[in-house]
Amino acid sequence: MAAPMKIDHDLPETTENHVMGFLDSHHACEQLALAITRDGMRAPVMHTFDGKDGLGSLEELLKGSWGEAEQAFYEQAFPELENGHSAVCLAVTDLDEAARIAKLAGPLGGRGFTHFGVMVDTGLAT
Repeated sequence: MAAPMKIDHDLPETTENHVMGFLDSHHACEQLALAITRDGMRAPVMHTFDGKDGLGSLEELLKGSWGEAEQAFYEQAFPELENGHSAVCLAVTDLDEAARIAKLAGPLGGRGFTHFGVMVDTGLAT
């Protein structure tokens, strides 16, 4: 059985090789962490950005990497977090792993998931 996933508010150093998206609540983030573990994926740290307080942290993470995808994610994050929702950020090995996580997030109300790759950023279906 996979190890439990750590949910953390510390910032990753970059968006590169991460999947990011939105959930309605911190509880939904916890449910996604359980779903990822049940699916047999390794247990990376899930970084969360919750409510209005999370906006500053998210902006700090995106500082210096403002490509089109990061800009679009931040623009979507503003109303999401202002309305008390959560954003998540998880390190992934590749696009396939990011897509699996996005699919697991869908039934939990996940939306706006994006894989931030090395050279290409990809929107994902939930």
